Amino acid sequence: MLLSDVVLPGGMSGPEVAEQARRRHPALKVLFMSGYADTEVGRDALLQTGAGFLEKPFHRHELAGKVGAALEATPAGAGRAISLAS
Repeated sequence: MLLSDVVLPGGMSGPEVAEQARRRHPALKVLFMSGYADTEVGRDALLQTGAGFLEKPFHRHELAGKVGAALEATPAGAGRAISLAS
């Protein structure tokens, strides 16, 4: 499983990291997090990739629930987007 912020320092974004990781591991489960507004990070576009999304700030129990849901979801690339938004 990959848990990544959407916006990363150093030039690559979270979705770019996930895309490269999924090339090597197509069934990789991905959960993005961000403190930016939905429209700023393109949350809908992220969900279309089958990745989950967690809005910051969040509590530990929310993170645990989202990770659990992502791990139990249909494998990445199976054509079904999962929404892990609260």
